[in-house]
Amino acid sequence: MSSSWKLWFEEFRELDRRLHVNGEDLEAESLHRYSFLRNVLEAGMGTKGTLQEDNQRKEPRIPICIPVEVEWPGGRWDAFTLNVSWGGILIDDPAPIEAGESVQLKMVIEREGMEFITKGEAIWESRQGMGIAFKDSPGDQLSALAKILHVFMQERLIKKLGREVFEGTSVAVVHS
Repeated sequence: MSSSWKLWFEEFRELDRRLHVNGEDLEAESLHRYSFLRNVLEAGMGTKGTLQEDNQRKEPRIPICIPVEVEWPGGRWDAFTLNVSWGGILIDDPAPIEAGESVQLKMVIEREGMEFITKGEAIWESRQGMGIAFKDSPGDQLSALAKILHVFMQERLIKKLGREVFEGTSVAVVHS
């Protein structure tokens, strides 16, 4: 069966929507396909060195810089993301909060007219930045996050692969 990168991306996006936005329990075959497509797309985006690299991540991390507002009982902090996934974000520098603290997050993508607001928890901190996990995101916010992730994933694939490859006009990828 011949399929272009764009078709693979569309298939991934549909499975991703069913899994994360609709909260469906996917059957084993669909979960396997989701995992396969995630690995292919991560390799295409350059976030994995090879398809065999196991980075222990459940979801793809999309390297994007988005302004993020972080609020917690002790104050408010403006920062930028280094990467975003379904599970959380990596912020560009260490936050003035401790691991384990609950936070409120707001990411705004002005050019797309989208925002994502959710609760989170500071998970870890290093010189690289701070990892914050999303907690109890409402369904409408999951839809907003899905749009944000898919827009940036598609842009990253087009940038890395070239528009003609991504859209399948010159190269087809074969998978049986």
